[in-house]
Order: sequence, then structure tokens, then C-alpha cells
Amino acid sequence: MFVGAILPQVPSPMLGSIRPLDGPGEHIVASGILAVLLQTQLPAARAMGLAWTYGAALEGAQWFISYRSAELADLLMNAIGVLAAWVMVLIWRHRKVQPGRPRRP
Repeated sequence: MFVGAILPQVPSPMLGSIRPLDGPGEHIVASGILAVLLQTQLPAARAMGLAWTYGAALEGAQWFISYRSAELADLLMNAIGVLAAWVMVLIWRHRKVQPGRPRRP
């Protein structure tokens, strides 16, 4: 995530576009993946807070990079990604732990 946060947004003439996602999708996916990974080692609330805080810190760092810009909309997209990850993990855990439920092959 850090490298993606400091890369220039303008495609390079030699490399072309090196970002597979751009805009809101990039923030949602990156913060969501980070949140899911953190939940494997931390309690859910701490993992969610840490994932969003890391995204907020990256946005703050972009404020000081001349070719990047920090935007409140990006913070919102980070929050959406973190919340989506939290919901997916809750659903996964609920399905995994439910007693007496037959497993599908």
C-alpha cells in the first residue's frame, strides 16, 4: 500500500499505467485486504482501526508529496473497504462456527 500511495498518478510514457485499479476501487480493495490480514492476528476492532489509521496516515503523507494529493473522499473509501472486510469476516466466521450445520461438498 505504501508504494501505491507514493507512485505518481500520471502514467509513465515508458511504462504506461502500472496501476491495476484506480480511484475509489484502489482504496476499497487495498484497505479491505489489509483489514482482513490484520484480523488473522488481532481482534476485529483493533484490526479495523489499525487498517483505517494506516490508510489515513498514507493520505496524510500524500499531503507532503508534490505530485500527489490527499483527499477526504479517499479516507471515506478506506473506511468503506475496512467495513466491507469486517462484514465479510463476520459472515465467514458465522458460517464456519455454526453448530449442527451440514457442510456443502
